[in-house]
Order: sequence, then structure tokens, then C-alpha cells
Amino acid sequence: MAGLIPFLKRDDLPALRAGHSNQTKMKKPPSQRASQYGGVDPVTKSNWEGTGVIPDIAIEATRAKDRAYLEAILTLESKTTDERMKQQLRWLVPTIEGRLHPVNLNEDLISRYVGKYIYPDGERYCSVTCENGNLYYISSGGNKDRLLPISEHSFRLEKEHEEYGEIRVKFIPDELGKITEMQWFDILGFMFKFVKAQ
Repeated sequence: MAGLIPFLKRDDLPALRAGHSNQTKMKKPPSQRASQYGGVDPVTKSNWEGTGVIPDIAIEATRAKDRAYLEAILTLESKTTDERMKQQLRWLVPTIEGRLHPVNLNEDLISRYVGKYIYPDGERYCSVTCENGNLYYISSGGNKDRLLPISEHSFRLEKEHEEYGEIRVKFIPDELGKITEMQWFDILGFMFKFVKAQ
């Protein structure tokens, strides 16, 4: 989130003040002004103590940070003309949306993901296992990492890769819903495709 701060301009800050005109110079705290004028703020013509300020976007407090982060990313993506920056910003969106709208995977779907996946050269492979309702990705070298759902068929590895950063995994079903392939990819588009062993 801190990396987004350089994009903000000083002129944008007054717009973040809730409940007051951008032209208002506050010489006293709102609570003092409200008390001075009989409990009514002379700027907003209301007493907001005890009721708070209605936000622009109504959302549960536990999800407010992620929603604010998403709004900032979408705003920056719409304004920048740098294609590489756009790509980096778009990459962040599915992960944040996955946290805002958690996916509940049922046992049937989880069981379809579990299995051994083989790289086309036949030498490299990986596995997907299930433990206590959680899916885990296990590389051919034995490294194990939890798969966190982003959407029904898309996941991200819980730990970031030292070289590739955040790694995502996508399971590809056939027309009958049977998983036939798993794709492993990073933000730069580097991808491995694994075929599920029958």
C-alpha cells in the first residue's frame, strides 16, 4: 500500500475530509464547534457525534482496508499511461477481490483438484493434496505451500517465491467439469503447464 503514496497529490488531501467543505478552515475541532452552537455543527448543520459520518462506500469494517486498496488500484490503473504499471496494478486486483469475496470450496470440488500433475517433458511433476479442508501445492522438490483461493478455479501460493514473487495456480476443467490441467504462472506471464495424471 505504501508504494501507492507517491501517486497522491497534495491537492487530493482536502477531498478526504469527511463531512466538511473543501474550502472550510477548521479553527476548532468539530466537537467544540458543535457544543458552541447548541450541539449543531454550523458547517454540516447537523450533530454527527454518536452517529458518525456516512462513508462513500458502505462496507464492513473488517473489509474496509482491502476495499480502499482496491479502489486506489483501480483509480491509478485508469489514470496511468504506462503499460507496465497497468499490468502490475491489474495483477493485484484478483488477489484483493479474493479477500473481499472469499470462495467457499465444497468437498467435491476440492477432490477434483487433488492429484499428481506432470510436465509435458515427463520428468517434472507436482502434486496437490488436501489436509483438513485446505489444499496444498507440493513441488517435485518437496516444497509444500498452501493454496489460497482467489476464485473457483484460481489460487495463489501462500508464500511468495524468491525469484518470481506471487505465484498463481489455475485448474483447467473439461466440458464435464473434470480437471485436466494445472497452470502455474507469475506476474510477468512466465508459465508452466502440467497435465493431470489419470
